[in-house]
Amino acid sequence: MKNLIYLFFLLNTCTTMAADRINNQTIIAVYQLDDEEGAGFDFFSSEKLHKCDKEPSGRYRSYSNNADVAARNFELALMAFEQKGRLSFRLLSCEGKAMLVDQIGIQK
Repeated sequence: MKNLIYLFFLLNTCTTMAADRINNQTIIAVYQLDDEEGAGFDFFSSEKLHKCDKEPSGRYRSYSNNADVAARNFELALMAFEQKGRLSFRLLSCEGKAMLVDQIGIQK
């Protein structure tokens, strides 16, 4: 029984780890939530890959306590939008209709 429980947790962890990263998303919109320093921003992908607030959505939100990281993440999302690059990011949890993300990266 103990081995069965261990196997369940191991499989559940592997499934969660594999599913928590989104790659190659085309960004169709980017906007900042407000003008305060360190404010979060939202961006939208062309594909609706999550169901925050029970509706399919392509809305994602990024925050950081570190102003440099927040600015860099915003620049990456904006660059992906402007230059038709593709964004990758790690999913965290839902916040209203948006999925919170971190570990943002860009590909061409």
